[in-house]
Amino acid sequence: MKGLDLTTMSDKKHFTVVHSLVLNQNLGDLRFVVEYAKSTAQMKSESKEKIAEWLDSPSEGGFTALHYASYRGDIGMASYLM
Repeated sequence: MKGLDLTTMSDKKHFTVVHSLVLNQNLGDLRFVVEYAKSTAQMKSESKEKIAEWLDSPSEGGFTALHYASYRGDIGMASYLM
């Protein structure tokens, strides 16, 4: 299955779809997006480290998705990201 490689996409401030979903406290959609990224043809040949790196990528200000989950007090999201 060919798909969109979400791990390479970000806006001009280096926000990824992960940052956005975490800020909006949307754990269900985050799980879906991560599973989609894992299932794409580009990701099948990559290691788990690439997914971990994507989930932990910093925004322009140096904040990761885990920072935002902590800021929001979202324990479920923080747990998933760890």
